[in-house]
Amino acid sequence: MLRLIARRLLLGLFILFGVSVFVFILLHLAPGDAARAIAGPYASEDVVEVYRARYGLDRPLPIQYVQWLGRVLRGDLGHSPTLGTPVGPLVLSRFRNTFVLAGSSFLIAVLLGMVVGVVAGTRPRSAADRAVMSISLFLANTPPYLFGLILVYLFALRLDALPSGGMYDLRDPGGAPDLLIHLLLPAFTVSLGPMAVIARMTRGSILEISQKDYVKMALASGIPGWRVIVEYMLLNALAPIISVIGLQVGTLLAGAVFAEVVFSWPGVGSQLYTAVIGRDMPTVQAATLVIAVSFVLVNLVTDIAVLALDPRTRHG
Repeated sequence: MLRLIARRLLLGLFILFGVSVFVFILLHLAPGDAARAIAGPYASEDVVEVYRARYGLDRPLPIQYVQWLGRVLRGDLGHSPTLGTPVGPLVLSRFRNTFVLAGSSFLIAVLLGMVVGVVAGTRPRSAADRAVMSISLFLANTPPYLFGLILVYLFALRLDALPSGGMYDLRDPGGAPDLLIHLLLPAFTVSLGPMAVIARMTRGSILEISQKDYVKMALASGIPGWRVIVEYMLLNALAPIISVIGLQVGTLLAGAVFAEVVFSWPGVGSQLYTAVIGRDMPTVQAATLVIAVSFVLVNLVTDIAVLALDPRTRHG
């Protein structure tokens, strides 16, 4: 098992390296002059050249990347030219807010997705099963920002029941209750797509497990139905469900980026959006790297959980 974990870690490092190279090249291939964006549209050419030399933009791309990677390995994520602050503390402080949003969305998606999937899987070809399949297909293929705009229109503009943006009330921050009220719409928006995928996977796994002989024997033995569902079906169906849950982390993080822009949530996604618009390359690279590291770590934990739950995976 330790060998498999080490293999996953090595694969994660290759993924992070590939992401960093891809983002670095993509930023430099984007139209426009990064030095001009930093200096401002009305800066003279001499000033632009000064900024180009200060941030190393006059050097070849491979040298720029190696220098950036060397600083990252030393724990230095760079300095934001547009904000004038170190990128590391800025991105990490914003990532805490993103973690609150993504973590809440993750809990909603997992809990509701598994409950809905179990209900549909234990009642095949029923009205509830057909409704779950139809609604989940719609939710899984609808972009999260569209859900966000619809929810803002319904609950913030029409009903005036929930705030349309922000993390706290700027006039009178109310602590945890205020945070929870502001969290409802963006967390629910981000969770809808992954929740639909988890529900469909849970339904399929429950249907497959329900045909096993030990489940039929348990039902014939008079064991209560809820115990059969929990102990005989759900626990044995967890391995593929957890695998799908791990894959949905990327969808959650991507949805959080869109939701942060729609709901003005002060997370790393909104900071990334602002940095892309302003051609703030150190901030874009640092934010992307932090998101990629989170994705790799969560998938590593998911792989370990699957290995622990399913001995066949370890032997394979």
